[in-house]
Amino acid sequence: MFSRRRPCLIRTPALILLLWGLLCTVPVQAQTAPSLTGPQGSDGDWHYRARPDENLADITERLLATAYSTDDLRRHNGLSQIQLSSGDTVRIPMQWLKQKPAPARVTSARGDALVRRHLQATMEPLSGGMLLNVGDSLRTGRHGQVKLTLADGSTLRIDSNSTLTLNRLTQFGRTGMADTRMRLDRGRIKTRIKPVEDSRSRFEVETPSAVATIRGTVFEMQVDESGTRLAVTEGQVLFGEPGREVMIPAGRAARQEPGRPLRSQPLPAAPTIASSDSPGTGLPLTLNWQDSHSGPVRVDLLNEESGQWLISRTINSGKLTVNNLDNGEYRLELAALDSQGLQGMTATHRFQVDQPPPPVVLPGSRVIHVNTLGDRVTLFWQTVNGAEDYQLQLASDPDFRDILQDVRLQGTRTSLELEPGSRYHVRIRPRSDEAAKSHWGPAHSLSLE
Repeated sequence: MFSRRRPCLIRTPALILLLWGLLCTVPVQAQTAPSLTGPQGSDGDWHYRARPDENLADITERLLATAYSTDDLRRHNGLSQIQLSSGDTVRIPMQWLKQKPAPARVTSARGDALVRRHLQATMEPLSGGMLLNVGDSLRTGRHGQVKLTLADGSTLRIDSNSTLTLNRLTQFGRTGMADTRMRLDRGRIKTRIKPVEDSRSRFEVETPSAVATIRGTVFEMQVDESGTRLAVTEGQVLFGEPGREVMIPAGRAARQEPGRPLRSQPLPAAPTIASSDSPGTGLPLTLNWQDSHSGPVRVDLLNEESGQWLISRTINSGKLTVNNLDNGEYRLELAALDSQGLQGMTATHRFQVDQPPPPVVLPGSRVIHVNTLGDRVTLFWQTVNGAEDYQLQLASDPDFRDILQDVRLQGTRTSLELEPGSRYHVRIRPRSDEAAKSHWGPAHSLSLE
């Protein structure tokens, strides 16, 4: 941009000359065509690159809050029309964008896991599928573990004895930008953060002694009275006291204690998985590994399909046996722990469980009602799911050595003719060609006086 002064006339009456002189001192901006691809706008603007066949009206409808119009956007960019070319950059004030809450979803919750809703005085148990919003505070006890999935697909695992508050969960329309902030007051979290799509996106974890700003990474953070410890296994994290953060790359740990310089050191190497004695689809699965660190190893087991966090334990041996799993895809993570209990680089083993269904075993059926009319007795018994019919035995002794009747019956009732003054014993077993085995129900005594 440049300015120029208008030329002054020499032969002019005094008053006109005075006014003209004043005008001569006012700079006039040169008229230049607006450019969408020119210099970046103010810090409050977000720069959006137009798609093919997209104009300002389309952008307004998709991205702007209802309080702002296409004309507002056109004037802000100094344009005379709403038409755009593919690749043009449109400046949009951040406060004009649609901002909506993006709740986190509880993927799994185990043990003592509670949430205090925003502005609520009491806590309630966490359960899978529950949605969490800004201001909600989570607390896990000694055996509590929680896994959250954020709106952008990022995951957060909260270990036992932890307290975490969700301070901000915001998405900006359909821009791909997000602003996620939380506070970890104590305990341990492990995150897998989806890479941000725009430089203005933000993911931040605050603790009493430090702050961590993340742009797509995998890291673990632990907080206690002595300070905050960080371990980065993928990507990088800006970490430290507010205003004094430094970049911590993958493969390193950092420790920030209140009022002391930040310290950093390499993470323990990932264990080497040596063998698995069940490489196919069966259980039990025994996994063996070698660890040059020769210390304790943390083992985490997750269901790849549902995202459930099934196991998190620390073991000292180089062997783990896994059993009692449903069919599906699983991921086992192994990481050596340093002297501070911080998790090192992770080795991952994926496996599938695809076992045949267990054989069908039918439980016994119990007599539930007896009607007596003269010398006839009508019996009613429980229905057993999967039974095609029922076998009834009538005996004169409780051990069923003297069988008087042995019949197969449809339905769950029958009538028997008994002699008065005698005692009888009856039992019922469900039958099915699909069942590998079926059991007798408890014996029931009958008599006619």
